[in-house]
Amino acid sequence: MKNPFDFCAYYLTANRNTSPLSEMSAKTLKDTCSCLISHKSVPLPLFKVGPSYSPKPKKQCNMSVASLIKAKFKEPEAFCKYYASTSRNISPFSMLKPVDLFAGCSCLI
Repeated sequence: MKNPFDFCAYYLTANRNTSPLSEMSAKTLKDTCSCLISHKSVPLPLFKVGPSYSPKPKKQCNMSVASLIKAKFKEPEAFCKYYASTSRNISPFSMLKPVDLFAGCSCLI
């Protein structure tokens, strides 16, 4: 993961019961993110909560967003399966809306 602080800030915005990382359970990831963030000395990103977007129907593939996901995550397919498992109103990427992320993930899963 290229930006663990940003991702952890996103992950901790809600009570999660699944993890996008195959080697970590949701509880382990939550604990790890909490610890990591408690030691960060610069401000964390703020996430704008927008309308809820559904991953269904499957969005048309957006390769530029897919490339960004692949650059940020070691396991982009696992992240996309996690992210596309339910409706979302927040994206872990400040420059993308959830609907954009769904379009990028549609290329990867």
